[in-house]
Amino acid sequence: MGVSTGRAILRGIVTCAVMLVAPALHAQLLPLGASQKLEVGCDWVLAYDAEVAELGNFAFPETGARYWVALVSDTVSPGSRLKIEGRYPEARYSAFHIHDGKLFFLDAISDNQIAPAPGSDNRNLDRTRRAATVESGGAYTVYAQINAVPPAFDPPINTIYRRPPQALDGKVKRRTAVAYRTYLAEGDNTGGVGLPALTLETPEGAFSLPHAADAEVCAGIKAQLRTPPPSLPISLLPPLIPSRRPVFEKFDGAAINALGLGVGLNPHNGFMTAKVDRDYDDLLLVRGRLPHFTTQAAVGSVPQVRFWSICQNGASSTRVHGCLADRDIEPDAAGFYNVVISSHVARPASLPSAYGWLNFGPEKIGVTIIRELLAHPDFNESIERASKAGAATERGDFMPKVTYCAQADFDVAIAAGQSPGDTFAACSAPAASLLPSLLPLAGTQR
Repeated sequence: MGVSTGRAILRGIVTCAVMLVAPALHAQLLPLGASQKLEVGCDWVLAYDAEVAELGNFAFPETGARYWVALVSDTVSPGSRLKIEGRYPEARYSAFHIHDGKLFFLDAISDNQIAPAPGSDNRNLDRTRRAATVESGGAYTVYAQINAVPPAFDPPINTIYRRPPQALDGKVKRRTAVAYRTYLAEGDNTGGVGLPALTLETPEGAFSLPHAADAEVCAGIKAQLRTPPPSLPISLLPPLIPSRRPVFEKFDGAAINALGLGVGLNPHNGFMTAKVDRDYDDLLLVRGRLPHFTTQAAVGSVPQVRFWSICQNGASSTRVHGCLADRDIEPDAAGFYNVVISSHVARPASLPSAYGWLNFGPEKIGVTIIRELLAHPDFNESIERASKAGAATERGDFMPKVTYCAQADFDVAIAAGQSPGDTFAACSAPAASLLPSLLPLAGTQR
């Protein structure tokens, strides 16, 4: 395998894997319960909880997010719909996503798009703004229309659609899956309001989920969703001879989805990913301008994003080893975030407040992921608006930059009181003593 071919394969692996934002949506788990017949459907299954070690740490999850999945039988009558009755959580974000039985993305609705029930209010004014005087807890009802096409004009409010299966779709693909996400929920995983109630409305009558007849099937699917899949095969990861400056690339979810590969896609997120090597040097530094986010105090302008985070993941295991959300970051004097990624052993003993730290994890090859959720339409430098090829120039200072750095050099810079920007520049400068560990040359191993 040539190096260029190998790198193309790795890009494909990472691209497809990042689609799997929720561990419940890992391609190796599909199809969900293909041999099991559902009479009606399954209630919510919590597929990931960062505080529970055995619960779903795979498929590149976000530690501040929680993911639930519910399933509806593929044999429902025409005209059926799933009624979702809930309350707006105390959370940075919540949303419903509808998928087919292979978890290919079909439709979504975010909290700001959900109209409240009579007598209630929705504090989410748009993608990034909130009404200061409106509290969480307002009621709403959302409908997931099963095997239906949305009308061309005047679509009903609070409605998402599971389009009819195509003629060549396999039986399992006809099943409907609904995912529910919360980010940075307060109080508990549900943001203090509990999970939405699910009722399948059919021409034959209404059925509450969970349905007693499906108890055994749903238990099996629950276990399946929580079982880690095999690691991605290391043999498919090409020999990596990294540059001193790894490059972040935009993950083009729309393009992937158009190819029928949108497993678990969350279209509300913009993603940038960089593949990184633990053994290149002691530290990895990531730097870029932090967008204004929804809950940021004294923004002085329309917030640019609902939520932002940076996560470090293993490339093979797809496990997340840590995330820093926007609220965990203290920008430097120039408004830039600065994150150090390293092993626990190499973690700097003293980090100024302008730096955050993430654990690289035990794997040699890692994936650093930046999420940018629900960017405001006026945020011209957002990931969402950037092209895949031109992101580096189109995003300006918001484009994340990465460099490796020797721990000794970093410690000297910190002791000398260098600014994070100057420290980053010094570490990214070429140095004869800083050679990739993967080069088969004597004396270059660190």
